[in-house]
Amino acid sequence: MTGIADIADTVRSTFWTEFAALQPTVEMYAENQPRDNNDNETWVQFGFIPGDLFRADLGNGKNFRQTGVVNVQIMLPQSSGTSDGLAIVDSVSKVLSDRAIAIGGGGQIVLYGLDVASRGTINGWFSYSVKAAFRADYQIIR
Repeated sequence: MTGIADIADTVRSTFWTEFAALQPTVEMYAENQPRDNNDNETWVQFGFIPGDLFRADLGNGKNFRQTGVVNVQIMLPQSSGTSDGLAIVDSVSKVLSDRAIAIGGGGQIVLYGLDVASRGTINGWFSYSVKAAFRADYQIIR
């Protein structure tokens, strides 16, 4: 059955697989995964933020649209240069921006362009935030 959990798993596994190939030395964490902050290594945190779910048609079909945002926090040691962080932003962009990913029920997840922001220094880490809006169209099968 396709639903928000399936959509999150699909986007997460796509990101983790493709990003790891582009940035093999960067550690990846889920938004609720604990991390030991005692090292001085660059890392990213993947977040999936569900938005609205609504009917996508007026007919007898059970077609729905789920919206939301994928948020990737890039954390670099303060001793790193901004070009290192921007190279990671480029890798996130290659994985998430302007693409469609097939899901069950004949549906798809569509990711759009990115919103990139520098969050400055947070607890000794320099941070970028990369957000990609998505919509997922699918049928609910009961």
